[in-house]
Amino acid sequence: MSVRIFQFVRWLPIAVLMFAGSACNLAVATRSAVNPQFIVITATGGPEKTGLPSPTPNMELISTPTQTQTPSLTLTPTVTATFTSSAPTMTAGQDLSCVKGPKFDLYDWVAVIKQGETVTLLARSSPDWREYYYVRKSDGTECWAFGGSSTKNGDTASLPVKEAPPTPTPKIMVDYSVSYNSTITCGGDYAFNFQVNNTGTLNLESIRIIVTDNTTATTKTHQLNTFENFNGCNLDVDKAALPPGQGMVVSNVNPGQFNYNPAGHSITAAFTICSADGLGGTCVDRTINFTA
Repeated sequence: MSVRIFQFVRWLPIAVLMFAGSACNLAVATRSAVNPQFIVITATGGPEKTGLPSPTPNMELISTPTQTQTPSLTLTPTVTATFTSSAPTMTAGQDLSCVKGPKFDLYDWVAVIKQGETVTLLARSSPDWREYYYVRKSDGTECWAFGGSSTKNGDTASLPVKEAPPTPTPKIMVDYSVSYNSTITCGGDYAFNFQVNNTGTLNLESIRIIVTDNTTATTKTHQLNTFENFNGCNLDVDKAALPPGQGMVVSNVNPGQFNYNPAGHSITAAFTICSADGLGGTCVDRTINFTA
């Protein structure tokens, strides 16, 4: 009987180990479908003693983490085509006055656009001021110019409408330009023709021309309340007044002509032109020098 008990005790630890190993294999088989695992078996207790049962092992499950890949987003740049159209231009068909507003005779002068010069069109005028454009010259100057006699290139209808600046207060003044035109003769008398242009805002009503032949020190005076033009001995034009914006050729005849030929002589002509008869009202003086 004691022999059998001893044999049972002898084989009991082995049976326990075999049972524990089967249990571990079952656990691994059951959980391996989820994640791979390692089983570490550690024994507890002190050193093994002869004749005593082996310590029961502790089982510890260590889970190996599963690497999860995070998808990355790659942005593909989109290329957008940008189309730019050139601004409309205008090529002057004649010399143009470029002024501060859309009316050359109302606004102050800024610059000249020479015939054949091309400017950039920035805007167009409202229908009240037809055919005027706000332009930029090659030197950067910006002003208004009339485009009726010029060639436009590009889509002018798409230009923005620019409002006109306030109309300046009209200047009431006497002003004119004068230049030597020619020498005329009638019989043995000689006189001069002068181009006179009224650039002011008032009628020119009377005129005086003092002509001095510097070569012979001879002076003649012409004074009238009208503006006359002679062609030889014939009176072609006789005006009581010269309105603003108009011009004519004026002769220093009856009185004022010379009784000799002044050709090649140095001549000085001093003008006084006034806004009323008899050199009344507002008067302005001009002096020119020329060779007859």
